[in-house]
Amino acid sequence: MLLQDVIGEFLSLPPRALQLERVSEDIFCSVYLWTPTHSKATYGGQLVAHCVEAAYRAMDDPHTDIISLQLKFLSAGRSDCGSPVVYSVKSLHNGRSFFSRLVLAMQQERHILSAIITFSRQERGGLEHQLCLPGCPAQSELTGGSSSSLFNHMRSLTSSNEAREASCGESAVARVDYVNFMNLHFIQSTVPWELCLRVEPEGWTLLRDATGISEKRLNIIVACWLSDFVVALSTLFPHGFPNNDICQFASLDHTIYFHHPDRIRVGEWFLYEVFSPWAAQGRGIGQGRVYGQDGTLWMSTVQQTLMRTGKGYKSRL
Repeated sequence: MLLQDVIGEFLSLPPRALQLERVSEDIFCSVYLWTPTHSKATYGGQLVAHCVEAAYRAMDDPHTDIISLQLKFLSAGRSDCGSPVVYSVKSLHNGRSFFSRLVLAMQQERHILSAIITFSRQERGGLEHQLCLPGCPAQSELTGGSSSSLFNHMRSLTSSNEAREASCGESAVARVDYVNFMNLHFIQSTVPWELCLRVEPEGWTLLRDATGISEKRLNIIVACWLSDFVVALSTLFPHGFPNNDICQFASLDHTIYFHHPDRIRVGEWFLYEVFSPWAAQGRGIGQGRVYGQDGTLWMSTVQQTLMRTGKGYKSRL
């Protein structure tokens, strides 16, 4: 399966896949579970988005923002079993500045995941620093001059056919435009992968109107949906992708640090930079950073992925 096929599948968002039904004050259940074509398990990014949405709704405090999520996948969610995933939210800590919630997800009496989500009261001032927005390797070729911003090029893609549109079989989906700076047919690289993304305007309107989720929260949970598969793929690229030697590939745990959740705007072009510092013993670590057009670091991600090969495989790195 080529990279462009993988990207195209994950970047089509059915609005129902983001929605949760409230069962009680702190219990929610999924409306629609989505499974990628070449998988038996519910997409991990959907479960991440659900956890954040459930925690926000249980928290129900407009003066707090999410600052971190630490999530452990315990068993695979199944879209074909006919049962929803049920999320229960428990208060672990309510302090002056920080608030922690435990989210447990179950399906047919199986524990799917556990997550600790932390919120913070909004603070201003104090020490500040961040890693700068990386430059695009082919920036001078793409924009016509090395002094041009990568996102000047991104903005110019709005009416251009250079941006690829993700699509799937369903008609009621929010499609995501993307620009990829690596070979879509075969990748073998240890350099960071830079992927520019944007929910197309019609797709954003569809998500907002169909889900009824507030714009601020919707931006955050869509970013969570997109955070999973991109950073997971980074663990495969040093060994070549596509790679027929991979026989098992799944997310084990997922962490997001939200640096500026109030600035996340997925309806505008943003950059997701990912790389893998390590893989061995059937596991790989992927790390990512998400930047807005103005260079603000929105989020940092870390994911541990199960990546097993067939018998007899020997790494050439």
